[in-house]
Amino acid sequence: VIRKQSILYVADNSGARTGLCVSTPIGFIANIGDKVLLSIQSSSTTAKVKNGGLVKATIVRLKKSSPRSDGSSFTFQTNAAVLLNTQELPLSKRISGPVSYVLRQKKAFKLLFLASVVL
Repeated sequence: VIRKQSILYVADNSGARTGLCVSTPIGFIANIGDKVLLSIQSSSTTAKVKNGGLVKATIVRLKKSSPRSDGSSFTFQTNAAVLLNTQELPLSKRISGPVSYVLRQKKAFKLLFLASVVL
């Protein structure tokens, strides 16, 4: 579960490393597939976004276990997000690490095509 002031790793090759969640959807929390507003905390020198920049992002991994329809649950080691551009398409061309299968239910197919592993 992501709240305001949560630190998220950036799971794409845009050059940003970590971001701070500034706002969440209508409620106080955000889950996998929700869009949040990130403030970039650290990035490389050749990044597409700079430190302190505000960017929209979609959450792709959560530390908290998420139940599945078959009764099992799944957890990731980190909280991670993928940065989006103004048309709400992914900012980069590759997603590193696994992403959750829940993105298929949220109809985020573009993120699933860029990911190397879907769990």
